[in-house]
Amino acid sequence: MYTKNVIAIIFGLIVFVLGVIPLLNFFKITSFGSGIVGFYSVLLSWILAIVGIYLIVDSFMEEYFWKWVTGIIGFVIMTIGVLKSLSMIGIQLVSLSFIPPVGYYALLTIEGILLFIAGLAMRRY
Repeated sequence: MYTKNVIAIIFGLIVFVLGVIPLLNFFKITSFGSGIVGFYSVLLSWILAIVGIYLIVDSFMEEYFWKWVTGIIGFVIMTIGVLKSLSMIGIQLVSLSFIPPVGYYALLTIEGILLFIAGLAMRRY
């Protein structure tokens, strides 16, 4: 396994955990990390955008059909993160009020899963 694969797998697991902990708090399954959720929601849109860009870059190094799935989903999530970030600083291009806060946590969880898969599906050079 190469370094880029290991980095994508570890980063995917970290992003997955960052998405799952608030989801578990939202559904009252656990109270672990409940203090971080308030602070975390401010940074969430920026994290979504940055991880979306990383997911797009990783999609170019993948093999098989996952390349297109990862690239398209990464682009959509990156766009949602950028639009949410812009609306937080006062530039509202599109209203994203139809996405509840738990939707952003679900998107982060999906990004983590896709990054993990991308780490396993990358080309071996």
